[in-house]
Parts: sequence; structure tokens; C-alpha cells
Amino acid sequence: MSETDSSVKLTRREFLKLASVSLAGLPFFRKNLKDLGNIDYSPLSQTQLDKFIEQVNSNPLPKEEDTYYASFFVPESVYTRWSKKSKYSFEIFLNSHVGEVNKMLKPAGYKFLVRWFLVVQDGVAVPASWDETWLREGLKDSDGRYYFDDPKYDPGKSSYFQNGYDYGLPHEIGHQVFHLKDHYDLDRDLRWKGIVLPLSLNGAHYSTLVYRAADRADQSNDLMSGGNGTEIRTYTKLQLARRRTQGFVHNFKRELWDYEGWPIEFPQRVQMKFYDGAKPLTVSKLEVYTIFNSPDKKDTFLSKSPYVCTPDNFIPKKALSPHGNYILNGEAVLLLVIKDKEGKSYLRWTDIRDFNIPYWQGFTDNVTMRLQAMSLTRDYDAPLSFNWGIGYYSKP
Repeated sequence: MSETDSSVKLTRREFLKLASVSLAGLPFFRKNLKDLGNIDYSPLSQTQLDKFIEQVNSNPLPKEEDTYYASFFVPESVYTRWSKKSKYSFEIFLNSHVGEVNKMLKPAGYKFLVRWFLVVQDGVAVPASWDETWLREGLKDSDGRYYFDDPKYDPGKSSYFQNGYDYGLPHEIGHQVFHLKDHYDLDRDLRWKGIVLPLSLNGAHYSTLVYRAADRADQSNDLMSGGNGTEIRTYTKLQLARRRTQGFVHNFKRELWDYEGWPIEFPQRVQMKFYDGAKPLTVSKLEVYTIFNSPDKKDTFLSKSPYVCTPDNFIPKKALSPHGNYILNGEAVLLLVIKDKEGKSYLRWTDIRDFNIPYWQGFTDNVTMRLQAMSLTRDYDAPLSFNWGIGYYSKP
């Protein structure tokens, strides 16, 4: 039957019937249909896909507040190649990764379900879900989609493959379904030629001038740290949980702010207590530099003049300036240059996450942060040999 045949009607009933027929030889998936979602293996043309989306959107399935929903698309050639070469089916691969994403989401109080799994003809355009295209053209019963459009995709050869999973897939789901940013976008390197450092950083060891935000011991291995993240840690857990508290789960346009930038949510005032190991520092001067990064990441530079304050009266909004609905990625990293009363210099890298976390923990007005400082001349082989942990307290 051709796509131009006027008798073709792509109703939900027909798709579910096709799904049940396709599942007949797969008891594993008949048993776990709720996890896998609705499946159709008949490669859809562009016209058929557009009509299907139209019909789904005319009466979309409801969304539960504690569940994120995704639809998966795979081109016919990719699905056929996989079926011929893989030892296990594409469905088994997908279902196992759905289970792993569910395990990762559990600490944040969410579940993850596949709404639709559709095979499309090669060349069919699938609506994107990393921008507002999804609002106009996507499936209303899904928070986003993933499109397996790489014809040579082999999870076992992925650089993120470990323990039977390609963790690059959950990471991409983090972008396209949960609408979250890469933490490694906060990385900075002040060793580039042409960067003019302030006099207060003269003599700094090269290891202290590099900031690997995604590799911090207190943030690493997170879903959004990179493709090798295997869990959801404190930041992402709180970031997702606050969507329910603030009432915007499944609000695509509002959630997209978390993908386009960093939340403008931090305490009004911060008191900082710095330590060199177990030794508390008596700070005489605190200079706060914003470390900018150009969108193409080809240029890094410091703010022309620092925000100077005392450690007991740091105002985040004076260093982290919002642009519209969020903090731009290129303006979300701070370098604190610390002078103690003995004249010794220290520094401390921080970023927007360090100020979002206490806000989401309830410190919306004031918070005391206890954090380690780097001796300016010490070799830390950063970030591996430095204690990045921060304690948040309501009292000094």
C-alpha cells in the first residue's frame, strides 16, 4: 500500500495492533511492554510519520508528574544492520538501557518510560527535542526523543561502554529528554597564550590554573558530567527534584532553560570560610574574577576588574549576572583569589553549581560555605588531588 493511497489511516489502534504482532515472538517484551512502550516495526515514510504525530497529538496520552517519557526513532537501514550483525535485538539493547536510566533517576524521585519506538524510512526528518521545534512538531505525550541516526553505531565500541552499557546513551537522553546541560562546559584553562593574569596570580603553579568542572571529585561520574557518568549525583538530583517543587515538570519551554543555561537560583548572601587543610584562613582580601568562555570555547578570559568583597559578605548576583532566564555558560565560573593576613596567596575555583545547591537545599537567603583553598604555588595535579567538597551551614 503506497503512502499516497487515500485509504491509509494511521490510527492508534492499528499501531498498537502492529506492536502486538511484532511482539508476538518476543515474550521478554510482552512481559515488559510497560517499560518498552508502543512499538511499530513497519518503516514509516515522512507522510506516515507526520500523520502519526498528528493523530497522537489529537489525543495525547497523559503524563505522570513522577515520570519522564521518551520516544525513540531508528532508520530502517540501522535497524536492519543491527538485526543482522548483533547477537541480541535492538529491543533488548534499548530495554536494558531504559532500566539503567530508571536506576539512575531513582534518587531524584523519577521514573523513565519509553512512549514510542518507531522505525522510519531512511532520510525521514524526525523533529528535534533540544529546542522549541519539539513544541511545534514533536509528540505531545513525550518529553523528548532520541534518534539512532548513526549507521555504524555499535555500543560495544563506544568509548563510554562499561559493564554492558553504553553510558553515552543515558547522557544524550539527559540532553534531549531531561533537558540538562553538560557539566564539562564549565571547564576552564588559564594557561593559554595571550591570557593576561592579574598580578595577584603571579607565580601560580600551572596546575592551579586549570579547572576541570566535570572531574571534581564531588561532581564526577554524574549523568551530565560526560558520556561516562553512571549515576545522578547531588547537583542533578536536586536540579530535577526542584522541578516538582516549583511545578514545571513536563513544561518543555521552562525545562529548556536548564539546557540553554544555568539556573538563576542562589542565596542572596554567602559567608565563606576558607581552609588550607585543617587550618582555617584569616582572609584580609577576596577578589572574585568571572572566567568567561566564548561560545565556541576558543577563547577564555578574565573579567577586566574583580568583584572585591570580604569573605563574610559575598553577594552571588554581583559575580553571576543573569541574561534573560538563566546564567550563560560562558559566565558561570568564578575564580576566587584569597589573601590571608600573613600575606600568603590562595585561590579557589567555583561555579554556578556551588551556589545552586545550597539554594535548592533551602538556603535561599543566607548560607555559610566551608571550603578548601589552593595554595598558589602548590602542585595539585588538579583536579585529582584537591578536596573540592563544600559544607553548607545556616550559621557561621
